[in-house]
Amino acid sequence: MMEEMAEYHGALLPTLDNLCVVLENCDVDALVDMIDFHPNDTLTNLFKYFKPEVNKYFKQDQFSSKENDIARMIQDNDVAALIDTAYDSTVSEVLCYYFDWIAREGVAV
Repeated sequence: MMEEMAEYHGALLPTLDNLCVVLENCDVDALVDMIDFHPNDTLTNLFKYFKPEVNKYFKQDQFSSKENDIARMIQDNDVAALIDTAYDSTVSEVLCYYFDWIAREGVAV
């Protein structure tokens, strides 16, 4: 990984390296900041570099309706809809807690 994480106005830039670290550490707070400052780039790059797979914590029958909506957007790779709801911290929570992010073919992580 990189020695120093790239930042802009105190928020991590949505680079491949930064996204790897945030996802690996399940760092919801850092992801919230990335999305707050760079919603389009963060979510576009996330889905460009990684594909979501539900994990063992994904229990849709226990989700709130908001969590269900967000999970559906993630499973549908609906970046535009996620960008529309990006300023809700629930987006980052669902992204981190209920999905594993697998590097897409050809992406070196």
